Amino acid sequence: MVPAFFFVSGYFISTKYDFKTFLKKKFTSLIIPFIFWYAISYLLFYLLKLCFPNIESLTVAKGLLDCFTSKIWFNGPLWFLPSLFVCSLLIYLSNRYISKEYCRSLSTLAVGILGYICGCN
Repeated sequence: MVPAFFFVSGYFISTKYDFKTFLKKKFTSLIIPFIFWYAISYLLFYLLKLCFPNIESLTVAKGLLDCFTSKIWFNGPLWFLPSLFVCSLLIYLSNRYISKEYCRSLSTLAVGILGYICGCN
């Protein structure tokens, strides 16, 4: 279901805004909520840690910036917000600056293959 959501989100991206406006709108609607809820999760985790010291053994996360530096998150279900942000930017740039449909398809395929290869590590 998630791939379909990403596909539909990319299909309906509008290029009527300039890049700066588009970036600001996507940052406000995706990254700000991600940071807010991730910070809340981080705070709740450490409050629980005060009550239940053994809970730390459930994760190897070390700090708030782990979401940007590693694959370790306190609130895993939030992964789709930064992913959707990056995918939206790539599709926007592709739709805005690549005029031929087959070139856009090839660039999307290339980015997908590159992402798969990078994710296998």
